[in-house]
Amino acid sequence: MEYQYFTVHLENHIAEITINRPDKANALHLAAWEEMRTIFTALDKNPNTRVIILRGAGKHFCAG
Repeated sequence: MEYQYFTVHLENHIAEITINRPDKANALHLAAWEEMRTIFTALDKNPNTRVIILRGAGKHFCAG
């Protein structure tokens, strides 16, 4: 599934979620928080997910 503020990759039971707003230092606003909840809920329900790694694109993990 495609997301506006995140990229998600699931392989070998490892989900990699990347906050993809490097131009805003990966700051999370309300729409991003809601999208993140959707992603984590979907991964929680997916039996192929055993590990989740959260990272930020660019120089900063997350601002704000």
